[in-house]
Amino acid sequence: MKNIFKKLLLFIIILNVSHLYAQGSAPVTDSTPKKCKWDLRSRIYTDIDTSAPIVYGKINANPMFYDPSYSNEGDGCFKVNACLANDTSVLKYTVYYPINHDYISLPLPCIIFFHPGGFSDCTTDTSGNLVRTIATEFAHRGFIFISVEYRRGRKKDKNNDYRSVQTVQAQYIASQHARGAFRTIIKKQRNFGVNEPFQIDTNYMFIGGASSGGVICNSAAYFRTDAMVYSSFPTLAGQPAIQDVLGPINVNYYLGGTDIDYRSKIKGVINLWSGATIPISYYPGNGYDFFATGATGTDNPPYIGFHGYDDEVFPLLEDGKQRIYFSPPPNFGKPDYNSTNSCLIDNAPGPLQLDDIAASPDVLQISSLKLFNIMNSLGKLAELYIDYRMKHGVADGDNFGTSATTKEDTWLYIVQRTATFLQAVMNNATPATLGNNLFIECENTRIKCNNPNPSCSNTLEDCIIP
Repeated sequence: MKNIFKKLLLFIIILNVSHLYAQGSAPVTDSTPKKCKWDLRSRIYTDIDTSAPIVYGKINANPMFYDPSYSNEGDGCFKVNACLANDTSVLKYTVYYPINHDYISLPLPCIIFFHPGGFSDCTTDTSGNLVRTIATEFAHRGFIFISVEYRRGRKKDKNNDYRSVQTVQAQYIASQHARGAFRTIIKKQRNFGVNEPFQIDTNYMFIGGASSGGVICNSAAYFRTDAMVYSSFPTLAGQPAIQDVLGPINVNYYLGGTDIDYRSKIKGVINLWSGATIPISYYPGNGYDFFATGATGTDNPPYIGFHGYDDEVFPLLEDGKQRIYFSPPPNFGKPDYNSTNSCLIDNAPGPLQLDDIAASPDVLQISSLKLFNIMNSLGKLAELYIDYRMKHGVADGDNFGTSATTKEDTWLYIVQRTATFLQAVMNNATPATLGNNLFIECENTRIKCNNPNPSCSNTLEDCIIP
């Protein structure tokens, strides 16, 4: 009877261990994606879980913050006109994480991610399947994936040639949230981590986003000074600066205070079909000086991006479409997309008002390609994947040169390549050790840490399809 019991107990232990790891059993010291034994094209963990939403905004913030909403955003999204004060219902994040892991002995790396949606109230972190799909797959590969929600609400100028003041406002306050959410995640890990079912290794934290979420994450990761941020949000000469009417970029609206240094924790950036808004003064150059001037060795973390050659929202190439024009003042009773007093900070010294000359470009919206080229020029580890026919976001048939036929298969490829890239980052890989880092309609089959990338000979000229 004792032998039967021992055999049964051994069978249960073996079953449980094999249940933890999709690639076979492993000691706790190996069960992290940092370890080069793992081929991150496949899953490590079999089981994951998802947290309830975690609030990162202060309930009684002082000064107060405001959430703008518009009755007609210009894209079929109908809400009520409102300006809610200290509303934390939107300022929350959800955590996807492996279970049955010994977090006390070995915390896991994390990815903090911002969803797409053009800063519209129509979209949330649960809109569509992209975020849920990639969050799940990253968690299966041993990453704690944190999907951050943020305040949205903007009116699009019905003339798509112009960017409205409401969109500029939404982008700025979302950029405040990115910093506040990151600081809060660090603070909670420091102060309350033992009470969570997961533990974050704050030495390996990554940030990412898709479309508008990519703009948010790129600002948080690469705009190392407040002045860089403010220069990217110019207002009309003689009118208050954006920080004077919406508060400083590192504002104290969040549980994580402004004394927490989040930027030194960012070890890599994931940019999905997005870019960054920088001052127009860097046109027609590539913006290199904006990111290089005054930078130290810890600035400009490693970079991986995915983009479509035919993207019309974030054009890949600078052919005039990367220059952004602010909406002019209204005329003939049209809506005011140039100036707003809505949802500004208390005692704001004036409206948020943009440049009012319609014919002059106001900011430059650089793409994944320019960011990649800049990081390469700075000697940073970088990878970029370009699909010939892809527009904005992945559709069925977009596959970056792989055999994938559905967008879900391509999302999985994005996770596989990103996880493998981050594994290399965590093991101090360099551009010299990884080899080719530009994949134009060409599959990357590299696995594990510092193995050289395969060669890809396609060029951007090959993307021009008759």
